[in-house]
Amino acid sequence: LCIASSNWYSLGKFNSKIREMKNGMENSLLRSSLVTAVALAFAMMAVAAEVTVIDGQTWCYVLRNGTASIGARSENKLAVPQKSKGRLVIPSCLGGRPVTQISTWAFYGCSNITEITIPKSVTDIDRTAFLYCGGLRAIRVDPENAKYAACDGLLLDKTRKNLIFCPSAVKRVEIPDGVTAIEDSAFESCQLAELSIPDSVET
Repeated sequence: LCIASSNWYSLGKFNSKIREMKNGMENSLLRSSLVTAVALAFAMMAVAAEVTVIDGQTWCYVLRNGTASIGARSENKLAVPQKSKGRLVIPSCLGGRPVTQISTWAFYGCSNITEITIPKSVTDIDRTAFLYCGGLRAIRVDPENAKYAACDGLLLDKTRKNLIFCPSAVKRVEIPDGVTAIEDSAFESCQLAELSIPDSVET
């Protein structure tokens, strides 16, 4: 009986050890899968920027998920060369894909640009996209754009109730009546001399 008990105890330890090994292997596989998933995610994010020239203007963009995003923050590349000047019309298509995004710091410090026109294809504009464009006086938006609008050079959402951005070179601003909210960074790079706020503004 003692031998049987001893054998049973040893078998129990053996089974326990097998379970530990199995759990260890499962955890190892799980960790390996997570590492692989994270690596793939970063690989998808690290898409190389592409450059093209349209009507003499150089554009830097990234293709991802069937669309184009101008600017490449991951590579510290602006949407256009910083020396670009005058009026810019953002292409509605780059690399054979619709331009849907204006990325982080896309036009940062492009102080010689005076006006930017946004095409109807754009659905996402980062709040920092036009900061510190010292010469920017107006933003225009294609009337067919479903998400954004412009009024007196100011960037608004399509409902015209949210003021998104005021160009840096504007000194006097009269916020359109009907605007109810002003985005936190709307006037971040401005040096206003005069600002008129309608009664409709709540936040």
